[in-house]
This record gives sequence, structure tokens and C-alpha cells, in this order.
Amino acid sequence: MQLRKAYTVGVVVLAAMVAGWLTYRSVFHRGTTALNHEAFVTPNTAARIVCCPERVQSYVSRLAPEVLRVIPAMPRLSSVAPRSQRLDWVHYLPVEFTFLVHQNTVGLLDVLLFAKENPDGPNFAGVLNDSDFFKAAYPVIWQPPRAVRGAAGAMTAEGFVRIADHVASGAMAHWPDYHPVSAVAATGAHLLEISADNRNGVLYELHGAISGSHMSAGMTALDPLIEVWPGVASLRFTADLASDDAIRMSLVLDCRDTSTTADIDRLAGLLAMAGDALARALRSEIGLEFVYTIEAGPARITAKMALSGFEPLLRKALARGI
Repeated sequence: MQLRKAYTVGVVVLAAMVAGWLTYRSVFHRGTTALNHEAFVTPNTAARIVCCPERVQSYVSRLAPEVLRVIPAMPRLSSVAPRSQRLDWVHYLPVEFTFLVHQNTVGLLDVLLFAKENPDGPNFAGVLNDSDFFKAAYPVIWQPPRAVRGAAGAMTAEGFVRIADHVASGAMAHWPDYHPVSAVAATGAHLLEISADNRNGVLYELHGAISGSHMSAGMTALDPLIEVWPGVASLRFTADLASDDAIRMSLVLDCRDTSTTADIDRLAGLLAMAGDALARALRSEIGLEFVYTIEAGPARITAKMALSGFEPLLRKALARGI
């Protein structure tokens, strides 16, 4: 399939799931990070989204104004009450920031947030709780909307995503029988990793929940993907920085055992359709550029992608103190 300009479907889906909070930090540092969330993985963990923000520390610190390092807090007012917003945490990004998605109950997806703070930085649970993160991370409903700090700088928060009746019915039609899941493990070798075992339709359910709660031209462009997920058995996505203003990404979709060559070609075509529509919407709204190639094999679809133009946005965000 020809190289074409578009915005990556994988990045937008990821940004929606983490409410854009981590998108500003989508750059990397080579190496491997020891992950700490494995103790929270259950037999029903169908998807995991793992970010290792510390891997971008030198890049973010270089862009961040020095004043963010020396001023620990500044007054911040909301419609409810005054509060403080710490700024120095930008120079002490968390070691790990992970979302685990569990399929425990029909009509719901349980979500657990696990984070591991930088041992040299401030209490990150306090920073997180004093921000708008839990409000912005919709459609996850957090109970309560606060992170609880445990030992050694680890913190957790729990919530759930409601699945609309028509989405739950569609999932039941495509996946009538339950299959034991085995989500692909994260390696800690990338800035961003998403893995999903879709044998019970978790990607279909997440798509329905996100598209139903974030109405925009960009999300509308992703509509064709709802027809892709029934043909997908598992997903693996990674993202790393290739240069100061270019992110390299990889998306691998393993298709269901029953998929024919024609089925796989159709899914690849739907991915390209979504990418092209998304390109038109996001180029005009945000000004980013994206290129990708898609290869459709006997049982797998692979996309290699690159996103650029984000550094000016990152500079502006850091100049505002996030």
C-alpha cells in the first residue's frame, strides 16, 4: 500500500484513552525500564496501556523553562476553591504510568491506574490529585477520583467505563462465547506500549465508549474502525522518538483464525480509510503531519508510522506550566 499522509489511528486512540494527558510527552530515551504493575494483572486483564515518561526526561527538561524547576507551586483558582498547582514535577516525570483494562462484568470495563513516581521528585499522587486529570480522563469514572499513594512511591486509582447497551449488544453478537485472555506483556523498552487480547471484544467496547463520549471530527474519522475490531484477535502498539520532532510507531494486528485473505485485505482498507479521514480532520485542527505504510499478510496487518510537528505544541504547553 502506498505511503500516504495521515494522522495515526493508533496515536489518537491512545490519546483518547489517556485523555490527552500523556500525549504532550510522546518522546523517548533508549533502554529498558523495569515495570511494576504486574501484581495488578488479573485473568481478565484484556488490555494494558503502559507509558514510561522518565524515558523522555532529558528531552522534556530541555524544553521546559528553568523557572518550572525552581518554583514549586503557584496559586491556581477553580470555580470551586483556590488550590495550588506544582510545576517542578515536569523535571521529575514518573517512571511508569499504566492503565489496566479488565473485562469482569458485562456492560462494564474495570480500569486500574498504576503509577510509579520518580524517587527524586515530589509526591506525584499529590500533583495528580491537584490537577484536572481524573476529570479529563473521561469516559473512565473514577471511584474515588483520586490516586492513593502506597509504599515506595507507587500509586493506584480505580474506576470503570460504562458500555452503552447497543455497543454491548454488538459485542455479544460478535463474541457470544467467553475466551480466557492472555494480554501481551509490556516490555518497558518503549515510551508507549498498548497490548490487547481482543478475543472477547475489548477493542470494540473501548471504541464504542470513547466514540460515544468524545464527539469531534477526529473521532468521527475513526468510525470505520468499529468494523475492524471483530476481525482482530490481538493488538500490539509501540511508540518511540526518532528525532526531536518525529515519533516512530508500530501497530501489529493479529487477525482471527477464521479470517480469509479477502477479510484481511478488507480490514487493511478500513484502516487506511480511517487514517485518511483522520488526516484531513487533524491536520486542519492541530497542524500535525503523519505518514504510514500498511502491509497485509496471511494472518497479520502491520503498520509503520511516523508523526511530526508536535514539538511546537509541547513547547507551548510547557511554557504555560502544563
